[in-house]
Amino acid sequence: MNYHYGKIQLNQAIIAIQTGNLRKGENLLAEAEGKLKAWNTLQSDLALAYLLLHENSKAVTIIRDALYQDPEWKEHLPSFYVLKDEPGMEGLIDERKFTERDWINAVSFLGELNRDEQAASVCQEALLQFPQSSYLHYLFGKALLSMKKNEEARRELQWAVNLDLSNHEALDFLKHSVR
Repeated sequence: MNYHYGKIQLNQAIIAIQTGNLRKGENLLAEAEGKLKAWNTLQSDLALAYLLLHENSKAVTIIRDALYQDPEWKEHLPSFYVLKDEPGMEGLIDERKFTERDWINAVSFLGELNRDEQAASVCQEALLQFPQSSYLHYLFGKALLSMKKNEEARRELQWAVNLDLSNHEALDFLKHSVR
């Protein structure tokens, strides 16, 4: 039951933080963390919550603990590209070895953190390596749209669709968000 209720509280904490209700988010996070101590599967969400609170060192501690408990947790590391230069993260993230999927995870996570300019910059870097990635073009367009760069966003989203006609996310953004 701790896992179930802890997961619900963690999700509520993230939403509260994202919507600006920091006190409620911090309280829910503290309660959730107490219930989830033994569960390694939600460490990514815990780290996300602390990143939203700008508590990078706490996020790093959670990541290091997750890796200590389960070395296979390293598959989640690309999402935390945003922390690559933080103390304690030395040698854990090597973007030179990133796959297309790793870059997508890194950019998507930046989007969850509402760091659109950083997401756009990382997308540009990733697209140098994977220029035919429809999903990276979609994420780039989405970030540009959030930055109110509608014409550039439209071009990227159209490029994403041209590369993959089944990229429904890009199609939806083109139809409903780009004017």
